[in-house]
Amino acid sequence: MKDSLKNIIPIDCESYNISHDANLANSGIYIMNWLQDNNKIKLTHSYGGIDYRWAFGISGIGSIDYISDSLPIQLKNTFNNDIIDYLGIRNLNVNEIKFEILGPNNLVDNIHLKRCRFGEIVPVLDDDMPIEYEKTIFYSSLWHTDKSFELNNYKILVYLNDINVNQGGLMIADPIMSPKMIESKCVLHESGVKYNSDTIKSKEVIGAAGTCSSFNSHILHRANLPKYGYRYCMHLSFLLNDSKYYHNAYSKNHIK
Repeated sequence: MKDSLKNIIPIDCESYNISHDANLANSGIYIMNWLQDNNKIKLTHSYGGIDYRWAFGISGIGSIDYISDSLPIQLKNTFNNDIIDYLGIRNLNVNEIKFEILGPNNLVDNIHLKRCRFGEIVPVLDDDMPIEYEKTIFYSSLWHTDKSFELNNYKILVYLNDINVNQGGLMIADPIMSPKMIESKCVLHESGVKYNSDTIKSKEVIGAAGTCSSFNSHILHRANLPKYGYRYCMHLSFLLNDSKYYHNAYSKNHIK
C-alpha cells in the first residue's frame, strides 16, 4: 500500500481518519474547475424551489474510465497520475467517483431529525418530507451506513475548498456507532436500545482545502448541508482487502 493512501485511510474498520493532502486538493480543484466551466456538473437535487446539490460522476466498477474518458488529455493525465495512481487504488476495485457541490437549503436542513434509515433511531420531528425523494431529498442526509456496499468498502472525501463550521462538513457519529447483528437483527449498539435522532453525538469534519476524511462505509455517518456558502468535494470509494478492513456482517444481506 502506498504511503499516500496509508496516511489517509483509518487503521481499521471501526475508526475514521482525518488528514490533509495538498496534492489531491490541487488535482481535484483543477478537474472540478474544468467540469464546472464545461457544464459537466449537473443539478441532482432541488427542494422547495431551492437547488442544493450538483454532481458529476458514477457508481460502479467502470468509474475510473468514466471520469478519465470525460476529460481532455491534460486533465486525463492529472486524474490518472495524480489521483488514482498517486493513491495506488487502480487495482482496489474502485466503485464510485464523484465530484460534488453542496449548497444551503434551510427547508431540508433537519431531515435527519424527521426520517431515519435505521429502526433503532427514532425521529423527533414530524416527517413532512415527500415520500418520493429522488431528485428532491438527498437521502444521504439521513443517518445511515452504506448497507449495499461490500463490507470492506472505504471512502475518501477530499474537500476542494476551505470548510468551516456549518459549511457542509461530513457528519460522523462520534463516538463511532458501528452496527452489528444480534439474534439475527441489525442493531446499532446493543439489542433493544433506541436512540432519539437528536441525541446522536457527531463530529463535523471541517478543514482547509485538501482535508481528507476516510472511513469504512459501514459506520454511521450522514451528509450535512451548508448553512452558508458551498462545499466542493471529491468522493472516492474502493475496497481494501486486508482482514482488519472488513466490517462484521450486520445484515442478512451480508451473509452469503
